[in-house]
Amino acid sequence: MLRQFIEIIPFYLLILALRLLPFEKRVYLGGAFCEFLLPKISKYYRRVDDNLTLIYPLMSREDKKKFISENSKMIGKSFIELMFNREFQEKWDKIKYNETQLRSIFTAINDGRPVIIVSGHIGCWEAVRAVLKRHKLTS
Repeated sequence: MLRQFIEIIPFYLLILALRLLPFEKRVYLGGAFCEFLLPKISKYYRRVDDNLTLIYPLMSREDKKKFISENSKMIGKSFIELMFNREFQEKWDKIKYNETQLRSIFTAINDGRPVIIVSGHIGCWEAVRAVLKRHKLTS
């Protein structure tokens, strides 16, 4: 329990410090912070490295290092987007999507049929909610 408390302190301090910056800078710095910090945590590094070895047994050591670095950066960006979710939701216009992909949802709603939306935890899953809110498909 104490170890977990100590591990969360840098992230808590990061959130406090980032409140002073514009949203885009927060996301960038959160990514940079985690790209720097996470690979230095041996338990994290070993787990990701072991999983990469399991899935991609021929992946080179250099490619694994690059993947772990990029993955750590994305974790940091997603973390900050979630911590400042209200502001992220307001940035829906920066999310790239194709409106024609929503056509079947609009058709179902206009026909009075229920809709179930399933989304994977790939990238920033909150983007789906932001787009749906933009089109008044959710609250």
